[in-house]
Amino acid sequence: MVRHPVTGELLWFNQAHLFHVSALDDATRSALVQICGEDALPRHACFGDGSPIEPDMLACIRDAYTRCSRSFPWRRGDALLIDNLAVAHGRSPFRGERRVLVAMGDRRVVRDAS
Repeated sequence: MVRHPVTGELLWFNQAHLFHVSALDDATRSALVQICGEDALPRHACFGDGSPIEPDMLACIRDAYTRCSRSFPWRRGDALLIDNLAVAHGRSPFRGERRVLVAMGDRRVVRDAS
């Protein structure tokens, strides 16, 4: 959890659900564990004290993201501006041509909420 530097709102700012080994498909996960071992995976997440995060906890988080997600049809000339702390964003599969341009704003120091 972090506090938003402008609004002061307490926010969930974490990507454990993406980096945890349970986010990988079965074949990739199995191969990585076999090659690297459980303790040396190149992509994994655990609690701050090093203890494992149970896959069912992450499934719950993924479900919350799915339930809260919004999608809309893009039209030529559309632009999207997001606050990367306040809004999670994803990349859905698509077909067709697109041009993605990214601009980053001022860097802000984000402090742990504790």
